[in-house]
Amino acid sequence: MAKKRLHSVYITKGLYEIIYYLMEREEITKIVFVSRAIRYFMAEKRILDYQTLIRKKSDPDYIKRDKQFVFHIDPELKQQVLDFAEQYNETHVEQCNPSQCFFQILVEYCAYLIQARPDGIVDNK
Repeated sequence: MAKKRLHSVYITKGLYEIIYYLMEREEITKIVFVSRAIRYFMAEKRILDYQTLIRKKSDPDYIKRDKQFVFHIDPELKQQVLDFAEQYNETHVEQCNPSQCFFQILVEYCAYLIQARPDGIVDNK
């Protein structure tokens, strides 16, 4: 197995908080969370949401991603994301970059975990 590398992407503050909540709820590390998220996304053959692809900050549907999410990733899984982005760009007019793919991957996996349990998200504050 190849050595895991440090990687970072920008996500929304809300997504960042949900990820940490779900990691605690599921009792998994960040490495496991990200690995499972990528595997889930790739197995589901998901597409990218149009809002994820918006780059113009003046667009009212633009999603402001201003929270850095740093994680270790297996180079093979990172390559899968890079390959997905490349293949997506070959078949779609709207182009994407790997950071947009990682954002969508994290959103999809969080949504999956939330709906997988009947209690969803519980604020114990």
